[in-house]
Amino acid sequence: MNIDKLSEAEVAQNEIAKEHDDKDMEMPESVVVNLTDQFYNYFTDGTTKIEKRGSVLEQLTPSSSEFESDEIRIIRKQKDKRLAWKDPFLKNLANIGLLMETEIREGDKSTIHFIKLNIPWNLMVKYAQDLNFRAPIQAVDNNEKLETVTDKLFRFIHMRNALKSEAPPIRYDLYHCLFQSSKQDKFLGNDRFPVHFSNTQRSLIVHEILQTTPFGRTEKGEIGIDRLIRERVFQAAYPLHEGDYKFSPTETRTPQEENNPRRILYDTWARYRIWYKSQPLDLIREYFGEKISMYFAWLGLYTAWLLPASIVGILVFLFGFIYVSNNVPVHDICTLGQNITMCPICDELSLKDRPRPEFAVRAPSVEKNPVTGLLEPYFPTHRRRYRILAGVLTLSVMICIVLIFIIAVIVYRIIISIPLFKNKELGKYALSYASITGAVLNLVIIMILGRLYEILARKLTQWEMHRTQTEFDNYFTIKVFLFQFINFYSSIFYVAFFKGKFTGQPSNYWRIFGLRQEECGQGGCLIELAQQLAIIMIGKQAINNIQEIVVPKLQTIYHKLKVSITKSQTRWEDDYKRIEFPGLFEEYLEMVLQFGFITIFVAAFPLAPLFALLNNWIEIRLDAHKLVCET
Repeated sequence: MNIDKLSEAEVAQNEIAKEHDDKDMEMPESVVVNLTDQFYNYFTDGTTKIEKRGSVLEQLTPSSSEFESDEIRIIRKQKDKRLAWKDPFLKNLANIGLLMETEIREGDKSTIHFIKLNIPWNLMVKYAQDLNFRAPIQAVDNNEKLETVTDKLFRFIHMRNALKSEAPPIRYDLYHCLFQSSKQDKFLGNDRFPVHFSNTQRSLIVHEILQTTPFGRTEKGEIGIDRLIRERVFQAAYPLHEGDYKFSPTETRTPQEENNPRRILYDTWARYRIWYKSQPLDLIREYFGEKISMYFAWLGLYTAWLLPASIVGILVFLFGFIYVSNNVPVHDICTLGQNITMCPICDELSLKDRPRPEFAVRAPSVEKNPVTGLLEPYFPTHRRRYRILAGVLTLSVMICIVLIFIIAVIVYRIIISIPLFKNKELGKYALSYASITGAVLNLVIIMILGRLYEILARKLTQWEMHRTQTEFDNYFTIKVFLFQFINFYSSIFYVAFFKGKFTGQPSNYWRIFGLRQEECGQGGCLIELAQQLAIIMIGKQAINNIQEIVVPKLQTIYHKLKVSITKSQTRWEDDYKRIEFPGLFEEYLEMVLQFGFITIFVAAFPLAPLFALLNNWIEIRLDAHKLVCET
């Protein structure tokens, strides 16, 4: 399908591009809407596209024997149970209309059955309408939108836009509407399908079928691929990547436009050396779907707005650093304060949507759904309320534990500063040393408590028996975000608003466990607040980035060692060795906490936006590399 020919303005634009010898400024003579699908994974017939793949892992066990051990008997019972569920599940998938092909791969430790799935066109149409999918009905030229603000800026200074993504631009916008099977001829399509559905949409349809197909009694929760994976009937179920992300040594390199989408994303998005370039959001959306592309679009916008805040923060920091020697109060405190005895330091210190598979399995009874009229697992609402209340009490206890650890760190700072004050050489650094080491100790406690509470919060939310995944996610998010807010910010709030405010007066000092309360330095608590904020914020970012680099690689190595396939021969074998995508919850949590650091306490630490900006530049490429190369 071709869009209208060039207008006079577009011709003028091409003349300008020719004058400046910049091909990126040119507009094509016509825009061709290419809706052909990329087919890299087929059945053995070479024509049937693989939409999703499941794998069955069968342990190699000895033949039946009269004297077989208890361990072998257990393995056989488990295998019989898996067969009792696997065969009906696959039969029901075939009855629904999915096409399946099984490929067996023998390994040293086990035999792996790869079950490849394809959805026929008539079934795709039915589910696309039931799931309210949107399909393209019109393509419109978007050449005007392709020129961004940075394009105009670089063109004004007669330079090539170095920030522009190297991904091939999509020179048209697709307008979508709800798909209706009775009006297929109104939608845009290609030679293979009358209507264009993206690979993501086709995978979602297959995923929906896998999630809703029963393999036993539905009132007992014997339904869906998630339950089968949890019961180890299947090992995994996942869509396949569209080809390799790197060229093999024997492969001839091809132009960018001819590469598969995964390789284009790796070359133009997932590599660290292109950290400064914009993201190919249209291609990310086409390959990974709206949910993931929305996260990266939001993260990119948020990171871009950190740039002016970082510049202001650097200027404020440099101003303070340059003029600190001319500041009279600072000069008085730092030079004259050695001979001044002040009351606060004259006292001696003493030493002291749908029913989730887990819900379906654990629900005690079944009731008729008033909407569908079908029997579904049911959990009484009043019992759920009591469990939610228990979860709130548990959260309160965990918050109290956080406060206890804050008091423990305060006591640590008091104790560690006593011998330092008595040392003539280290006395003037006592407060700084106690503050910095206390902040490092506090960071370690924060990270440990945060990880432990996330595990506890997930267990609590599962115990509360929420029916749908949306309800589960909402309650889990509230628990974690509320606790992490207290966990990360409470010590900083203490230094900013409470430290040194309740010390008492000479001869009547308030004490903690017999120890006199700590106070701010002679210049106030602002420097200590900046130290505390810098250590917690930068330390947290460094730890998270190291985890995101190291942990996926270790998981990949472990998964490859666990899988007996030594050398992958097909795409599904290679993808089977990769790790499961953990989701975006941790990514959003990290950014929300970071946003709190750079907004609430930026006055104390003006460089916070700068460190957030540097972290996010790395974060975008880390997450991109994880998605394209490791999951």
